Amino acid sequence: MVVFVVGGTTYEEAKVVAELNAACEKGEGWSAGMRIVLGGTSVQSSTTFLRDFQEVLVNERYAG
Repeated sequence: MVVFVVGGTTYEEAKVVAELNAACEKGEGWSAGMRIVLGGTSVQSSTTFLRDFQEVLVNERYAG
């Protein structure tokens, strides 16, 4: 399965994918027999997320 996040993925999402892949290798859980690949347009940290969110708020304020 390929998961691609437009707008960026986070380290937390990468961690969850790694945990699911580890469970898959053991044959456990709903992801048994599957391999998940995570991609995105960027990797978001809390700093970049808050910066981008603030930019959206400013743009919406001046758009209308």
